[in-house]
Parts: sequence; structure tokens; C-alpha cells
Amino acid sequence: MTWMLGIDTGGTYTDAVILDPEQGRVLTSAKALTTHHDLSYGIDAAITMLTGIDISRIGLVGLSTTLATNALVEGRGGRVGLILIGYDPQLIERWGFRRELVTDQVIFLRGGHDLNGREAAPLDVSALREAVLRHEGQVDAWAISGYFGVRNPDHERRARDVVASLSDLPITCAHELTGELNAIRRATTVALNARLIPLIQRLIQAVQHTLRRHHIPATLMVVRGDGALLRADVALRHPVETILSGPAASIVGARYLTGLDDALVIDMGGTTTDVAVLEGGRPIIRNDGAQVGGWRTLVRAVDAQTTGLGGDSHIRWKNGRLRIGPERAIPLSMAIALYPQAADEWRNGGGRSDPPELFALVELTPRWETTSLERQILDALGDGPLSLERLEQRIPRARLYLSRPNRLERYGLIRRVGFTPTDALHVEGIYRAWDVQAAQAAAAALGERMGCSAARLSQYVHERVVRELVIAILNRLVSLEGTAEDVMAAPVARLLVERALGDHRLPDLEVNLRLRRPIVALGAPAAAYFHRVAERLSTEVIIPEHAGVANAVGAVSGSIMHTCEMHITAQYDVTGITGYALHSTAGLWEFESLDEALTFARERGRELAAAGARAAGATEIGIEEEIEEEKATTSWGGDALYLGTRLRFTAIGRPDLQEPPSSEEGPSARPG
Repeated sequence: MTWMLGIDTGGTYTDAVILDPEQGRVLTSAKALTTHHDLSYGIDAAITMLTGIDISRIGLVGLSTTLATNALVEGRGGRVGLILIGYDPQLIERWGFRRELVTDQVIFLRGGHDLNGREAAPLDVSALREAVLRHEGQVDAWAISGYFGVRNPDHERRARDVVASLSDLPITCAHELTGELNAIRRATTVALNARLIPLIQRLIQAVQHTLRRHHIPATLMVVRGDGALLRADVALRHPVETILSGPAASIVGARYLTGLDDALVIDMGGTTTDVAVLEGGRPIIRNDGAQVGGWRTLVRAVDAQTTGLGGDSHIRWKNGRLRIGPERAIPLSMAIALYPQAADEWRNGGGRSDPPELFALVELTPRWETTSLERQILDALGDGPLSLERLEQRIPRARLYLSRPNRLERYGLIRRVGFTPTDALHVEGIYRAWDVQAAQAAAAALGERMGCSAARLSQYVHERVVRELVIAILNRLVSLEGTAEDVMAAPVARLLVERALGDHRLPDLEVNLRLRRPIVALGAPAAAYFHRVAERLSTEVIIPEHAGVANAVGAVSGSIMHTCEMHITAQYDVTGITGYALHSTAGLWEFESLDEALTFARERGRELAAAGARAAGATEIGIEEEIEEEKATTSWGGDALYLGTRLRFTAIGRPDLQEPPSSEEGPSARPG
């Protein structure tokens, strides 16, 4: 019997679970602190804590990671050479699209196709060769996008072959990632993919090294942004597909743990809370592309809405009001439990900060060349957290640097230590994992500013968190109707929502909220908050066993999916329809009749979808078809005008769970 190992690297914790696929249950799980400077250390620690099981029986490993998402938010990644074929550089400048190209290393070439997939101009191969040689040593990966390459990828493929003959660097073509029209967003998507390759490569290699060290010779898969699994070698080529991997894994994990097909899935972590909808057994997908870190992509991903509220949200008294998040802090109770010497720092570090502010080192190795001041701050924090006052004594300019937006905090090398909802739960006695006295002292200091006790402050924080969670759910439901507005933005809506949540205004009006779907609550803080959230929304809440490691469950319990899209268009002249063209990322075909085009499209589309699923590591494959005919009415009436037909073929299968090799084959992992 083969088991499965699921791993999730979150912002605070790295989780690991062992699943028995035959019995459909979690055998054991473990949590370790995420090591941001090298994620493999946290993964290694979590696997080591999986005691009492025979890890040699593991035949599949699934990884859910926030690395790609965080890298795009933080602007990290490799140097990209972007080759644009047939694009007009003057139009890009005129319409302000230059930033969307991601990189400054952009090569514009003659070539490209028209809307019908016919060659607009010959590909300028000699200019391409000269440009590749000129950029040698200046880029880490190549990205190629051809104008209307979605209608005919011939120039992208030819350019890829030319680049491959001159360079050993990774190469990605836009048609490999998306079949959607939108030249700029196709360029953005393929450039971001190339930027992420070095980062994902380091992570996957580190995970494979960790698996070998633990003698786990299993196939490694990674969660895609839509919840599907793909083999590690495919993820290495297409890392952009792993953005929003974490929220996707939580939804897949929720379905596995509850068996529900329809629910609102809410995953509350340390930094954020993700709200998504499970419908018909699958997450609702954002077909127009995920948006992460200010970049609009064409990557299909879960339509999750994220709010900056979590167990580690920094709670501060500012301008006469209590603010919760969206900034993140290390809970004081955790910091002092991990670094007992920090207790003296906190007690003696009041000065101009009340409560005191501490700073802690999170990551050891900067990803850029640091300034002298930044190096001094990192060195000072090497032995444990320090108060802002102590830092200022050692480094005169530290307070000025840390009082403004700065790179050390933005990129997660250091983090503030402060009072958080996690600390408030310690005071209430709901959660007691870390140092309770530290949490009580921080609550007392903050409560003094507000004129209340530590206990009352913590209750108030609890009430505020519940309220913000309800509002996040309402915003998600409103967004399903096509609007992204905050329900609290309009005065009347705000008044009604607040009345439903207990406000005493409008005493003659009773307002109740009722959610028609059940809530599946995930994450370590779920039990502390979501029973009261469900009461406010008059619905059922389900907090499954192992809710705290649901992402790791989802990292290995999903299916493998591969989608192939085809688009048939009619060819017109003054006499009417003269033929039909079939466009796909696999090529361009022309037919005399629509029936011929449809028959070929269905046969070829099913073949390509199944082949893609097998390449991603699937077995027991089934195929789903979606066919949508596009028509338009004319101003002069008559029959609707045929425009085309969109066909989507989705191959779905389970990962190929092979028995682990015998011990004679050694401990090395099979390639992903």
C-alpha cells in the first residue's frame, strides 16, 4: 500500500501530512516554523516530526507553496530577456504598457500573425540571433511572445529553436501557457514565468534534496493555481502556473476533509484570510486570469478574495483608534517563547513607543546588495530581537530607517514583534501555545492606552476580528455578482450591515444576514472565531479534523488536469462564408465545412488534452468537453451571424501512485 505526503509552506508554519489514499484519511501531521531564508529547512523539520510511520511507503509527494505569489508581490526573481515578435514598440510606449512587460531587457522583432493566423511579416531570424548573442550573460531565462501567437504559434516555436541553438538558458513561449487573446497580458505572463524559473528551481531542488535525505523515493508534484497537480519538472518550466497555489490547495483540502461539493471555504492564516467558493466539487476559477502583485496575468487560478487579516495581524493604537493589520507582526508571546531574552528587551524598551516595539531577524541572506546601514541592522538582530530604542543606541540612523517603508521589512528579512490576535487569544485562554505572561503584559500596556483591562481589550479584539471576517465574506459574495466594491463603502449598506452585526442605530429595523452555503473554516485560528462568524450569518460552520493542516492535505489530494482550447472562426468575403479556420496553441488548420472543422477539433482536442494530462503525471484519465457557439445579430435583422465556436477539452486524472522502489535502488528520489 502506497501513502502520500502533502507539504505546505505558509508564511508562519510549514505543514506536513501523511494520507492513506485507500482509506481516505490523514494518518499523521506535523507543523514546523517556516524558514524563509531557505524553505527546505522548515520542510525538513516538518518531515522529521512525522513520527510513528514508515516513510518508505510514501509514493507521492505534493507541494503547495506561496513562493511564486510572494516573489511577484515582492518583485523578486531572475533576469528576463523578453522577445516580442510583431509587437509595435511605439504603441506600447504611447499607451503606457511598458511596465507590463516586466523587464527592461526587451527585444522587438519583425514577424507575427494577423487575427486569422496568417503571417503578417516574416520572422527576422538574423536580428534574433544578433540580439541573443548581445544579451549573453545579462539574462537568466528567455521569454517569447508573438503577436497573435495564440492564433498561430509558428513564429514563437521557430524563435524558440533559434534561441535554443545559441543559449542553454530556460526558454518559455506564451502559447505554452495560455490560449487567450490579449497581446500585452500574454507578454506579461510569459515574462513573469521566466522570472520565476530560478526561484522555483531552487525550491524544487531543495525539496528533492530533503526527500532524498529522508530516503523518500517518491514522485514530486506541485499545486497549480487552479488546484490541480502538476509534476515538478512541468512546474520548473511553467512556475507562473503555481501563483495562488496556497488558496487553491486549501479549497481542495476542504473538499477532501468534508466531502462537500458546495461551500464557502475560508482559510485564516497568520497574515491573510482567503475566501473562496466551492461549487459542484470544484473551486470557482477566475478565467480572465489571476492578478498578483500588481501584475495582470492570463493564468487560470482560483477566484479567491484575500483580506489582510490573520492571527499575526499587528494591533496598534494609532490616532485615537485601535487598528488591526493589515501589517503583520511576530506575536509577542511567540517571540519571547523562542527568545526568552527578548522579555527584558520588551520590558525595558518603552521609550517613545508604548507598548514597546521590537524587531526580529527572520531571514539571514538578503537577495540584493545591502547598504551599510542595512547590514548593521541585520548584524545587530543576529542574536535575537531588539527594541527600537536599543537599535537606535547602537545604530543612530536605525529609527529613521525603520520609521519609513524599507526594504528589510518589505522583503521579509526582519519583522516587527507586537501584540496580535494570537496574543489576545492567549489572554482569553482560548489558545496557549506560547508565552501567556508576555501576551497579558502586552494586552495590559495597550489596554491602558484605551482605558480598559487586558481581558476587556482581548475580548474587544476578538469581536473586531469576527466583524472583519463577516465583512470579508460579504465582500466575496458581492464580488460574485461582478462588483469589487466594499460593502461598507456605501453609507446605507454600511448602516444595514452594522445593524445586522449588533449596532443599536435604527432600533425600529431588524436586519438579519443569512448565508445559504455552509462555511468550511480552515487554518489554526479557525475554531477561535468561526462559530461566532457563522452565528452572525445564520449558517452552519464546519471545522474539519485537521483543519489546521488543510493546505497540506490539498497539496496531495487533488487531481491532475490539463485543458486544451480550440477556436473555430468563419472566413468571410463579399459572397459570405468561404471556409473555416481552427486555431489552437498546437497549430492552425483550415476546412471547407463547419462539420469537418468540429469533427477534427473534437478528435484533436481530446488527444491533446489527454496527452497533456499524461505528461503532467496523470492516470485513469477522463475528458470533459465545453462547446460554445458565438453569434451576433445584425442591424438589418435576419438570421444571427455565425462568428465562431470555442471548444474546451479538460482531461482529468489521478496522480500515478507507483509503489516506491525497493531499498536496493537506493534513497535517491525519482525525478519529478
